[in-house]
Amino acid sequence: MSKAINDEKVRQHWNLQLKENSRNYAWVVKFFRQIIFSFQNCGDVIVKYSSQEEFYLERAKNKFIFLLFGMVVHQVDHPLIKHKITLLRDHSVKTKQFRELTREITTILCYEATRDLPTSHHRVHTPIAPADGHRISASIGLVPILRAGLGIVEGFLDLLPAAQVWHIGMYRDPKTLAPVEYYNKLPCNPTVDIVYVLDLMLATGGTAIATTHIVKQWGVKNIKLVCLVAAPEGIRAFESEHPDVPVVVCAVDERLNEKSYIVPGLGDAGDRLCNTLATH
Repeated sequence: MSKAINDEKVRQHWNLQLKENSRNYAWVVKFFRQIIFSFQNCGDVIVKYSSQEEFYLERAKNKFIFLLFGMVVHQVDHPLIKHKITLLRDHSVKTKQFRELTREITTILCYEATRDLPTSHHRVHTPIAPADGHRISASIGLVPILRAGLGIVEGFLDLLPAAQVWHIGMYRDPKTLAPVEYYNKLPCNPTVDIVYVLDLMLATGGTAIATTHIVKQWGVKNIKLVCLVAAPEGIRAFESEHPDVPVVVCAVDERLNEKSYIVPGLGDAGDRLCNTLATH
């Protein structure tokens, strides 16, 4: 008799557990459905996904990661960076010095951005004796966002001469501020393990968001965004779309102005880099 009572209590206990788990599961499903639904009318970034459902699920997953963990933003706090960024901001700096400073800064930035690169054991022979060491074990791709992102490439290649360089052309529509893709020659299948998306500025975040979507669709999941100067608005926009992508930046400035320029910023960094200010 007592055994039957105990068995009944066990069944009741597990029935309650099952009901509770079902309620929790239903809540999670409802949560994801609400996130997906909230994105269905968003047309700010258009990327070619294999299906509409995949696009919404990717954004829902990223939103869920952000709500749980937030995003990693690494601001490089180094005296040389601070010194050279200050020089770079000066409106009197000519194109030649602007390019040189950008290259010097990005070399230091590359050192910080690549701290977690995987390595494997490698033995070499010195003039004295064999020595055990390490070498980078992952293939690396640099994806500068044209055109300002080109200014970061050389500094990275100084330290990563074997890196592949793939260009993606994006510009910000002057009326809508939405990113517009005009150049993309990525091969069909990914040829690298890690991608560093490179841009001088993270202002509204639109071009960085769209480029990162493209790289993910290419099939690379290990991605970092590297830029010199960012606005808080751009960081918030980027982290809401790609909370799984760390951002490495030299300086986070005050805000965006009414024209969506970073304040105090660098001005039009693309024009300063390419010496095209006088053509406007």
